Amino acid sequence: MLYFLEGVWGLVSSLWAQNEDDDQYFMGIYDDIFVHQSFRWDCGIATTSMVLLWCKIVDPTGINEAPLEFQDGTPLWTIDLYVFLRERGVTCTMSTLAKGVEPALNDIEWYKEHLDKDRERVEAKFALADQNQWTIDDAMSTDELAGVLLDKRYANNDDTATAKGKDEDDGQERVAIVLVNINNLVPRAGVDPSKYSGHYVLLLSYSPRSDEFIYLDPAKSTSAAKRVSREALHHSRQAVGTDMDLIVCSRNQLKLPQL
Repeated sequence: MLYFLEGVWGLVSSLWAQNEDDDQYFMGIYDDIFVHQSFRWDCGIATTSMVLLWCKIVDPTGINEAPLEFQDGTPLWTIDLYVFLRERGVTCTMSTLAKGVEPALNDIEWYKEHLDKDRERVEAKFALADQNQWTIDDAMSTDELAGVLLDKRYANNDDTATAKGKDEDDGQERVAIVLVNINNLVPRAGVDPSKYSGHYVLLLSYSPRSDEFIYLDPAKSTSAAKRVSREALHHSRQAVGTDMDLIVCSRNQLKLPQL
């Protein structure tokens, strides 16, 4: 009996190790696309630059000539990023709770300084998107986002793949620029999680095995991917001020091994 239990434990241990190895495979270093933001306010520029590299619309030697032209140190809005990507041929769609400037934003300290001068530009960008029939959908839930970003290496695994991830394989690979409240995305000592501070990160994929999203944070100095639980991302996207803004970007799918 002892030998039998030892054998079972050995099998379980090997499977556990394999799961850890598989999860590590989803992480990795992304030197080929990672862009570190230059200032406190330009995370939006950094994430759009990463998308241009990911789509191979620009190469690393030309990325400094590609970003949005913005001089006054004002945080950009998601519609700015969306129009910028669309104008450069990126296949993408935007989703949001509000197609315009919500009155509630007047009460958020993070927006107050620039809201009056941003309003005209933001409303003009929404009008431009409408004129060009660039899709702006109603807000996408975090559960739906998990299906959209399900890593295709799980696509044929009935135990872990979501129906959306399995049935809607159209030969495209996707990443997403997401607006979050960085103060409550990942707990940090000395930071008030109830205070809003908008920040863009680039979601790379979703791992159903660990129920986590894999992402790049332009505020970090390293190109190593990070993890965040689905619950934590959902909570951070729900913060008043994000409008649950999201840009899903697509490219032709690369051939990947199945797990």
